[in-house]
Amino acid sequence: MFEADFSSNGLEYILKKYEKMVHHNEYSFFSVEDLEDVIEYYMLKNKIDLALQACELGIEQYPVSLEMQMWLAQIYIQLNRLDETENIIERLEALSPNDYDILLIKQTFFLKKGLHKEAIQLLKEALNLTQEPQDVYARLGYVYQNMEDYQQAIKYYKKAIILDESLDYIVMELNECWDNLDILEKNINFYEELTEKNAFSKHAWYNLGITNAYLKKWNEALEAFDFAISIDIEYADAHKEMGNVYMNLQQFRQAQEAYTQALNFGEITPDILCHLGASYEKQNDFIAAQINYKEALKLDKSWAEGYYGLGTCKMTQEKYYEAIFYFRKALQINAYHEDYWLALADTEYQMGNIISALEFYQKSCDLYSGNPSLWLNWSSVYFDEGDFKKAIDLIEEGIESCQDCADLYYRATAYHLCNDNFNQAMQWLEMGLFSNYDAHEQLYDFFPDMTMQKALYKIIESIMKQD
Repeated sequence: MFEADFSSNGLEYILKKYEKMVHHNEYSFFSVEDLEDVIEYYMLKNKIDLALQACELGIEQYPVSLEMQMWLAQIYIQLNRLDETENIIERLEALSPNDYDILLIKQTFFLKKGLHKEAIQLLKEALNLTQEPQDVYARLGYVYQNMEDYQQAIKYYKKAIILDESLDYIVMELNECWDNLDILEKNINFYEELTEKNAFSKHAWYNLGITNAYLKKWNEALEAFDFAISIDIEYADAHKEMGNVYMNLQQFRQAQEAYTQALNFGEITPDILCHLGASYEKQNDFIAAQINYKEALKLDKSWAEGYYGLGTCKMTQEKYYEAIFYFRKALQINAYHEDYWLALADTEYQMGNIISALEFYQKSCDLYSGNPSLWLNWSSVYFDEGDFKKAIDLIEEGIESCQDCADLYYRATAYHLCNDNFNQAMQWLEMGLFSNYDAHEQLYDFFPDMTMQKALYKIIESIMKQD
């Protein structure tokens, strides 16, 4: 993460000076280094247009600066302006042949164009130009991963992380490669070996925790993060990830405490404020939740999760008009987040706007069909309207999209029973019982009649005895 220098001549001061100049349409001179800091800040915040604006000022003030030209090439790659990027790279290579940084920019350019072999060749050349090759190894891993050559990707990711355990971002990439080969569980010992070699490496323990969390081994993940924190109490990332684990365990008070520690020891970001807000929201402390969501939006008014969090608070409080306002604000920023469409659909349905709700469920599904809640909520609209056939069609489509979800099996059971399809209902009931027996009690919510509940109980008992 970009570490800001908050001294009088640090990033905060430079940003204020720069943004004041832009806001008032004034003109000021900056050093190359200061402009690089501004550009890097915007790039890391994914504010590419603002980075380009700062870079153009840098080129205007320092037309012969190689650094500014290199930043411009990187920005153009992000903007997919590849013809212009190629021209810049040619000029840079003519001015400074065999430059390590220019090679890496050119490699990124090749990767953007899908020229994987050319990118690999450049990275292997770059290995001869550095005494700290871990970044090049990580890049090689990423290129091979894009080629779906997971064995080679694993090879280079491991080389990188062995040289520098602080490269936390590699861990998830490495885990995904192992996961794609169905060998992740077998290879967790790689991280365990790193902790054995250096028991006082907070990064080694953190990486082990990340991997256990990826495998949903929550207790093992907590233990690993706890070791990392015992080595460095101010390790903000470990506190945050511990909070994420507690959220998955539905231990929301502990999650709140972990996120608070992450804020105490790390940078105050919209992301961590929204995580903290969510932990309060899950405890039904909507005042504290909304305070944190609003603080996140003060830091970054384009942070969609802040609006989404405010929307979910309002929806839970049955303030549906306000919820719709916030969900729409989130969607104005990011129209490609399926959860935002799903939440908007649910809220519209609560308002009685069935046509809008159905439209938004479809939009959510178009973006991602693997969320069981989508199919449960979407199908229930048709069920509530008495269209059992459409409800059945949707829930069975959901079963195809979501592997082994007991809630969907039980919902299919209920829908078929209501539609007098006894045989099909029994098939789904059996699958639900073998997937998650304890979840079967949700069936009784559909059948409040005690006679029906007793009949269901006997059927379930009979199925379990046959097993």
